[in-house]
Amino acid sequence: MNRLSGSVGCVRASAHLEGFWKPQQLHPPTSPIGTSGAAQAPTLFVEEDEDAEPHEGAVKVLAGVGFAAALLVLVLQLMLASHWISAEDNPKSGDWSQLIE
Repeated sequence: MNRLSGSVGCVRASAHLEGFWKPQQLHPPTSPIGTSGAAQAPTLFVEEDEDAEPHEGAVKVLAGVGFAAALLVLVLQLMLASHWISAEDNPKSGDWSQLIE
């Protein structure tokens, strides 16, 4: 397919959709949705006691477990890095600045 036949197809398609893409005039706005004459005050649900959460103890325990797991991963990564840095076949053995290179 050459360039001319492809562009002719685009011209035909745009001529076919010419009236479809024209902007249309919108109707003027009416009253807001949900107002039926009388103004109604919004209702809000307020909890009486926000301080007492039923799972507060479980949240603290899970936060502690997550923190301990993060520390364990950090220690394992440092131990692995230490093993890699102090390897005998490493030309910069013992140089911790290798980690940021």
